[in-house]
Amino acid sequence: MTRGCDKTVAVPSTTNTPASLGATVRCVGVGRTYPAAGRTPAVLALDGIDLDLLPGTITVLIGPSGCGKSTLLRLIAGIDSSTDGTVFIDGESADAARRAKRFGFVPQAPALLSWRSVRDNVRLLTEVNNASASSRGRATPAEIDELLDAVGLRPFADARPKTLSGGMAQRVALARAFAVRADVLLLDEPFAALDELTRAEMRNLLCRLWRNNATTVVFSTHDLNEAVLLADRVIVLSGRPGRIVADIAVGLERPSPDGLEESPGFLTALATVRAALRAAS
Repeated sequence: MTRGCDKTVAVPSTTNTPASLGATVRCVGVGRTYPAAGRTPAVLALDGIDLDLLPGTITVLIGPSGCGKSTLLRLIAGIDSSTDGTVFIDGESADAARRAKRFGFVPQAPALLSWRSVRDNVRLLTEVNNASASSRGRATPAEIDELLDAVGLRPFADARPKTLSGGMAQRVALARAFAVRADVLLLDEPFAALDELTRAEMRNLLCRLWRNNATTVVFSTHDLNEAVLLADRVIVLSGRPGRIVADIAVGLERPSPDGLEESPGFLTALATVRAALRAAS
């Protein structure tokens, strides 16, 4: 359930969420104000975010530039702290969930360590986290190799990042995030720097990994097609301060079959999201 938004639109769903579910995410009155610094005035980045995300679903955040999508992801992950309201992960605070290693985070840049092989980059977080990375434990070495197979990088397991294309590097970043078996996976415009064909491949790869690993996904993007193709729900934020102005249920088939972008269901959802974004800008 989402409260405090002007529009909730449902589009018939043709997909199912994974049988084994990730965590519930709940934001209650969440806001973030950045204090004044020197001549820079205080900035109210987010205001009054009320949001309940069901476990095992994919939620996509869109909105004008500077609307607070990245800020909201950081608040959910416990990387930053809200100045108003509270974020709960299965009823516990985001900070407690962060300390329990329940999150995976994929930024726009893959941030791979140049001196480590592809395999060693994927297993990095399982090495640095002494405790279980989630309620489901960390991937074993054999499961790391299975992840490399899943993302099509097993032949490059011993390669260094400098030999990889941008799409391959982002596949490593995705595999690394799933290796910790996070209950909540947060992705901040992870495919923005990729060409359209590679983006399509990465979207389908994310959907396959999501279905196989049963995690709750929160994904930010500026690409409306991407939002509709991925989402169970699209959350539209207004310009600063970011407030929820639309909560649109989508749930098309994933990974996307050929021709989906010409289907009536896709076009209806896309038009609804575009209209909500125009109203938010």
